[in-house]
Amino acid sequence: MHTSCASMDLVFLRQASSVSRERSRVEGRVMRARNRNATLTSEAYADPEYVDFCQNARTNHVENFHSMEIEYLKSVKMAMVTCWYENISVGNYAYNLVRALQKAGKVNLKIITSACICSRLCLKKNKFTHKDFRFISFPYLFSLETNQKWLSPLFDLVLFVLQFLRGLNYLRECKHHDLIHYQQSSSYSFGIVPLLPLLSIPLSKRLIVTIHSLDKVNFRFRFINRLYNNADCIIVHSLSMKETALQMGIRNSKIQIVPHGTLIPKLYEFERNEVTFFGEPVKRKGMPLILDALKILKDKNVKMLIHIYGIYSETEKRSTVATARQLGVEDRLIWGGRLSEEDFDKKMQESIFTLVVYPYSISGSSILTRAMSNATPVIASNIGGNPEYLPIESVLVPPHDPKCLAESMIRLLRNELLRKRLGDESRSQVHKLFSWDIVAGKTLHIYFDVLKHSLENNKKRTRARTAST
Repeated sequence: MHTSCASMDLVFLRQASSVSRERSRVEGRVMRARNRNATLTSEAYADPEYVDFCQNARTNHVENFHSMEIEYLKSVKMAMVTCWYENISVGNYAYNLVRALQKAGKVNLKIITSACICSRLCLKKNKFTHKDFRFISFPYLFSLETNQKWLSPLFDLVLFVLQFLRGLNYLRECKHHDLIHYQQSSSYSFGIVPLLPLLSIPLSKRLIVTIHSLDKVNFRFRFINRLYNNADCIIVHSLSMKETALQMGIRNSKIQIVPHGTLIPKLYEFERNEVTFFGEPVKRKGMPLILDALKILKDKNVKMLIHIYGIYSETEKRSTVATARQLGVEDRLIWGGRLSEEDFDKKMQESIFTLVVYPYSISGSSILTRAMSNATPVIASNIGGNPEYLPIESVLVPPHDPKCLAESMIRLLRNELLRKRLGDESRSQVHKLFSWDIVAGKTLHIYFDVLKHSLENNKKRTRARTAST
């Protein structure tokens, strides 16, 4: 995306000059160079192994497994430690991944979960995606806060100890399993602290960690991050997140890129008549930027309504309304609230375009991939994994530039042919790279490679002991 929004054409082509920083050499592996005069494709962000995978994605890697490999994976006891709340973020991700894994390889996978911050967002506190799971009952004090600064370190210590003990419970529950797949998704119940026992206590089990997001402990105590190297594999959803992991001290050989999967729904002939935002209307989702852009549009006498859907609290809604009122755009917000999975896709297909303008770098976004799967045009912030997921022609804006966002919204609103082309290309991209079958195939290969490497090491140790005797 060009840095000057005032000179933007109606067609938004991502040029290399818009993301000009060079990819560094990563432990001897030369990343694909960025040519300033070349248009970037999503593969240009990926390392060679991921590019090879993407090029062969349509053939489905699972089909390339030998029957003996499939049978071997069926015999392995696996556990996935994850949020499991219904239709919420990582819980939804884990459910779709498990379904795809079981469809592809009939793996023996046990779900281990616990109360997490998502319990605040569920209408029913015990509403989980599927009945087949093991629930770890343990105190959850996500709201343990104080206005007394001298008490904050004590409260932080209490939370740290509780989450570490939660991790010990995860480890105990996994004692009879050969492979553990941990979904790191939030501070507290599925953050880095509950993961520490699995990383720091010597195990005969294989450990795979998918990092959906980092938490404050990752940033406050950076020395802890090197413990990730004790895992057998670290999965991330984008090259951007891989570079972050490398900067954290995780070895390149440990990191694998697996895209964020999505279901591909049937397209219906719904009239596209809404500009939408999906998610919590908070700063980390880019809502202040959207409100500032609405103010600019209002000053230009452009009336545009934003329909807000998702799981959010009344406090978050009141705060957003108060800010919108101060800017004079309260009447530009239409509150739609929580949606079922079916209604989510319906509203996506009724969207003229949707906004994914997060102000911070993200590994992968389910909102982004689901918009793409529903052929919905997206205006996204030009950071993190967003440019890697979107097709060559896409609408990207700087994460802190409301003027650029406002102009992009106007141009996209007034160009129906461009919207149709962007939507069609996005859906095609999903078919090629981001279906759950593709993600499951890549994940099964990682499982097999980790277990195979473990078997080879065990054989070497056995031969060494035999030779010494």
